[in-house]
Amino acid sequence: MRPQLKRDPLGSVTYTPVSPLAYVVMVIVIMTTVAWLKADARQPPPPAGPGGVAELRHGKKYLGLAVACVIVGPGIMIAAFLMGTGWTTFDVVGFATAALTFGILGTWMVLDAVKTRVTISPEGVRAVTPLGGDRSLKWSDIQSVGYNPFGPWLLLRGRDVPPVRVHRHLLGSEQFLRRLRTEVRRGAFQGLARLLAPPSKDAA
Repeated sequence: MRPQLKRDPLGSVTYTPVSPLAYVVMVIVIMTTVAWLKADARQPPPPAGPGGVAELRHGKKYLGLAVACVIVGPGIMIAAFLMGTGWTTFDVVGFATAALTFGILGTWMVLDAVKTRVTISPEGVRAVTPLGGDRSLKWSDIQSVGYNPFGPWLLLRGRDVPPVRVHRHLLGSEQFLRRLRTEVRRGAFQGLARLLAPPSKDAA
C-alpha cells in the first residue's frame, strides 16, 4: 500500500504524523535488542591460555545485528522510497542519506565484530580495534576508568598513552569488569563508571 502524501501550496510534500504507538514500539525494540546483546556480556570468555591470558571477542549476536544493519537498514529506506510518489529533491537526499548512514554504521559494526579483541593477562589489558589499532595498559598504569553507555564501552586511561576502549557487549565482558574492580582503585572510576565501581569498604 502506497503512503498517502499531500502537497501544500508551495509544492512540498506533507506527511501524516507518526502515531505515538510507533515510538513506543521503537523504544521496546531498542531495549529488547540491548538486553539481547547484554546476554553475551554475561557469557564466560574462552578458557584462559598459558600464563592466564584470556581473549574477549564479540559473539554471533553482535555480528548478526551488524550484518542485518547493513542489509535491512538501507533496504527499508529504498523500499519506502520506491513505494512512495511525489518525492522532492529534498526527500530523495533524505532517503539516500538515511540509507548511507545505515550502511556505514552496519559496515563499521561488521568490522568491529570481526576485528575487535581484548586480551586480559596478569600484567594488564590489551585491545585491538579497527580504528584504535593495538593498544595496551598495565593494571598499575590505569589512572581512570570512564563509561560511555551509548557506545557502550569502558574507557581506560593511562598517563601519556592512548586510552583503551573495551566494548561492554564482548563475550565475557562482565568477567573483565570484575577483574578491573580488583585491579584498579575505586577512586579511578569516574562519571558514569562510578556505577560500575567496586563497593566501598564502608559498605562491606
